[in-house]
Amino acid sequence: MQIVSRNTENIVLQLSSEEAALLVNALNESLESIEDWEFDIRMGASKEQVERLLAAFNA
Repeated sequence: MQIVSRNTENIVLQLSSEEAALLVNALNESLESIEDWEFDIRMGASKEQVERLLAAFNA
């Protein structure tokens, strides 16, 4: 992983295929294993936000 650029709004990363797969797998696992009532607390994001992030990876 390499940080390409960073500012107060965005961070641009360059990921290898393996790193991207690891991130996608971790996000999928969080959706499957964390209960709805605690998801936002444990992840710091809603399930909908994580699903949108995964959709962006799959696009």
